[in-house]
Amino acid sequence: PNQFPLPKIITENFTSIFDWQFADTKIEGYQSFPRIELPIAV
Repeated sequence: PNQFPLPKIITENFTSIFDWQFADTKIEGYQSFPRIELPIAV
């Protein structure tokens, strides 16, 4: 399959790992392949 370019992870500056929050980080340029549908017996 074709590969997509790698996404960029952008994080706001922080002084300590304990100050970091998920909201301070963005992922740009992420592309996913279409979902794969498979029949599943339950």
